[in-house]
Amino acid sequence: MNMKKIDLWINIFCFLIGFFHFYTAGFGFLFGMQQQAVFVLLTLVIVFALGLSGDKKKSKIGVIFNLVLIFITVLAFSNPLINYMKFMIRPSIYGSWDIILGALAILLVLEAARRSIGPVLPLFTIGVILYSNLTGSSIKSLIGFIYHNEMGMWGLLTYLGSTLLGIFLVFGACLITCGGGQTFIDLASYVSGKSRGGPAKIAVIASALFGMISGSTVTNVATTGTFTIPLMKKIGYSPEEAGAIEAVSSMGGVITPPMMGSTAFVMAELLGISYLRIMGYAIMPAILYFTAVFCFVHFTAIKKGMGYITIKKVNIYEVIKWRRLAPLVLPIITFVMLLSKGFSVTYCVFLATTICLFLFIFQDLQLIKLKERIKAVYFVFIEGGKAITSIAPLLVCAQIFVFMIGESGIGIRTASYIMQIGSFSIAISLIMAAILTLFLGMGMPPVASYLFIVTIVSPPLNRLGISLVPMHMFFINFAAFGTLTPPVCAGVFMASNIAKSNWVKTGFTAVGIVLPAMIIPFSYVYMEPYLLGIGPLGLVIIKFILAFFGVAFIAISVSGAFFKGCINFIARFLFLSCGLTILIPFSYNLGWIRFFGIGITIFLLMSFKLFPSKLYKQLKVE
Repeated sequence: MNMKKIDLWINIFCFLIGFFHFYTAGFGFLFGMQQQAVFVLLTLVIVFALGLSGDKKKSKIGVIFNLVLIFITVLAFSNPLINYMKFMIRPSIYGSWDIILGALAILLVLEAARRSIGPVLPLFTIGVILYSNLTGSSIKSLIGFIYHNEMGMWGLLTYLGSTLLGIFLVFGACLITCGGGQTFIDLASYVSGKSRGGPAKIAVIASALFGMISGSTVTNVATTGTFTIPLMKKIGYSPEEAGAIEAVSSMGGVITPPMMGSTAFVMAELLGISYLRIMGYAIMPAILYFTAVFCFVHFTAIKKGMGYITIKKVNIYEVIKWRRLAPLVLPIITFVMLLSKGFSVTYCVFLATTICLFLFIFQDLQLIKLKERIKAVYFVFIEGGKAITSIAPLLVCAQIFVFMIGESGIGIRTASYIMQIGSFSIAISLIMAAILTLFLGMGMPPVASYLFIVTIVSPPLNRLGISLVPMHMFFINFAAFGTLTPPVCAGVFMASNIAKSNWVKTGFTAVGIVLPAMIIPFSYVYMEPYLLGIGPLGLVIIKFILAFFGVAFIAISVSGAFFKGCINFIARFLFLSCGLTILIPFSYNLGWIRFFGIGITIFLLMSFKLFPSKLYKQLKVE
């Protein structure tokens, strides 16, 4: 087969799916299930067409198999596209042909998800379907419910993917393709390139900026890591440290305002509150997260004796020129302003994307460059289509899984179990919920694992008295942390591959760096929502200052160094103890522990001033 023609057709379909989401966001979505059917049909065709592409020679059986899958995809998903009124008006009435097409559609989604993210989620989905069958539901009725019911395959996750997430991914591709990626790296290089451990700080800043837009840890690492990881290794960071710093920095963009990947938009839709309010809630946790990362980077540089070096000379006047900054800054400002005026999120993203493209195309009027930039717009929609295709199969598969969890009764039993434990200890319920979210986050993008976990765990925790906003922020954070935690840690895998490091050590180093950030969500969800900016201003400021020092102390303990060099085990233990006593949300009758920790902190800092030789040890450059 002609690979060039196949790649051309894949690009055409990627362009179509990208432009479809852009157009419908601005001029109106198709009728319910039609919008979702087009979304699933085009993305699955692309996934199976990718099986025909690549450098390796394809066997005839493999080629025929993928062609058959493409044909069946068109057949199975054209049915709801054409007959959507029948699906909507008579969801419980379906014939043999619907059952056949439904069974094929489910198998296609499972196979596409396997190709996109691996076998974990598809196997769980098959397992819960079989469990439902064993507990009394017939396979025929299950297929009918999944395929013919708008709460089945066509439920919330698929709907969000076909509307909100689709246009957001196009917007992210637009910002990056129009020069945002290089601008982020240049700005980060100018701000921190000359400081101690400069390349690592460049990674933190650039990856955070990039991650706010893309919403994908893996994509962030692949984009910025190829530049920052080799530089970090060159100045003295170990391969494991370099990979871990890049992974945690890239993940941080997902929880950082103003864009926050796409999870914040989904949270706004689920809770029915303003996206601007969610931005406000996320500011302090994001600052504390990057405080932990920066402290680790800085004190590790001190530990290894790194000097002040210039990594890359950046002409800041070139970076802040109108033609470079306008396509990046003005769309985001426009987006936030329109949101504050009450426009829908999808329409705001559409207008922001339009402005970005317009400013990029007409940054100057030189005819030759103008033609090149118009051609580049074609690749903007291709990149957007690729991003949509990467997430679509897992969203549809996750939707089937979530639907079957409810239908099978597993969700009710899980909720009952959490309620029983919560009646004894809410803290244990939260720890269990966090572990489950981390587990799901290993195999899904943050937005998918967040949507799944809030569907199951949010109602019982809410009945136990936990407020919805802190709870949802809690799950957003732990869904993102799941991309870093072994044994399945996609962001770490990518960073480890670039750094040529041991991925297990890289993963545990990453967990150590974000350890204080993992405690912060427990603080605001369990006892004190002040770190979300909820409560009296004075208390919010005091709690934030305490949390800032708590996070910094734990990071110092993990890095093993302070301002004048390496510290001994006793000092590390004391820093860790101080950080934990300040951050952990003790109940009111145990509040004295926090004051005890503050006292130990004052004593420790005075000891460094009075008896430094007792706490520092001889510097060993690794």
